[in-house]
Amino acid sequence: IHCVKALDIILRLHKEHRPSSTWIIHGFRGNAETARQLTSRGIYLSLGEKFNPDAILNIPPHLLLAETDESHTSINSIAAAISPADPTLPFNNLKRLLSTCNK
Repeated sequence: IHCVKALDIILRLHKEHRPSSTWIIHGFRGNAETARQLTSRGIYLSLGEKFNPDAILNIPPHLLLAETDESHTSINSIAAAISPADPTLPFNNLKRLLSTCNK
């Protein structure tokens, strides 16, 4: 989901429809509180090169993904920046997520 200034709508729709499919917020740049609100509903957050460092502290590791979008920064560099303790984490989350799509 590409969400710009529509958090209230996203949260309302998620609550109303209780989707069985996984939701991912693309290019998340929000703050810590926004990260908490989305991830408390099990929504994944995909971070690119321009992310809010304070938000990362409030994203459960299992809901963190990395992306490059139109960045010239490598995906490995972005993964290392958002998950320095374990740069493979965003990739492992994606593998796990994709494995559930085939079932």
